[in-house]
Amino acid sequence: LEFRRVLFRSSGLRASQQRMVLELVRRFPGRTSAELAAQSQVIDRWTAARRLPELRAAQLVRNGAERRCAVTGKRALTWE
Repeated sequence: LEFRRVLFRSSGLRASQQRMVLELVRRFPGRTSAELAAQSQVIDRWTAARRLPELRAAQLVRNGAERRCAVTGKRALTWE
């Protein structure tokens, strides 16, 4: 729990991006980082890909199955 509090007290931009990506995962579980970014008008796939492991370390999201991404066509992890 303490780690989660520290996570969102980090720099303003990073914390804001973390919150946005977390909301995307909650709204669209089972999507890849590129698919999550495609649902956002603010977050690009590289930002999502950076923030997701941080959220996983805080135990706020977890990896789902690996599958072919509908955006990139490459095999990628999904997020839940």
